Amino acid sequence: MFPDTLFVLLKQLYPKVFDFQGLKIELVVFYRTSVFQKKSPVDLLQFLKREGLDSSFKEVFRLANLTCTIPATTASVERSFSALKRIHTYKRSSQTEERLSNLALMSIEKGLLESLREKNDFYNVVIQKFAAKTRRPSSCINKILE
Repeated sequence: MFPDTLFVLLKQLYPKVFDFQGLKIELVVFYRTSVFQKKSPVDLLQFLKREGLDSSFKEVFRLANLTCTIPATTASVERSFSALKRIHTYKRSSQTEERLSNLALMSIEKGLLESLREKNDFYNVVIQKFAAKTRRPSSCINKILE
């Protein structure tokens, strides 16, 4: 049975993403064919791509692609904001927005950063880039020392 209420909801949420007449025709074919029933969006994407049907069923392919990219939960987003909150609380007074943004990115992409650390030359590259940066003007240091 075709889910008309879900189709109407899809029209409301994504009015400019799909050709809805074509999508409905493609979905009716999908609902009537047993090969496509009970497949997850990922399985459907892989099947369409493997069989070369992604151009024939382009609207269904687009819908399955969209379904695979929408997160099932917002846990990763919540973790990102939580990390930003911790960083911001800790360094509130002395951070510029750019530095705060970079620290948040490092916290959010912690797994990637840890995999980079495993490379032998990681620390040498970081030290070289830091050493190449321009220093603060000496007048700032003089004010601190006075």
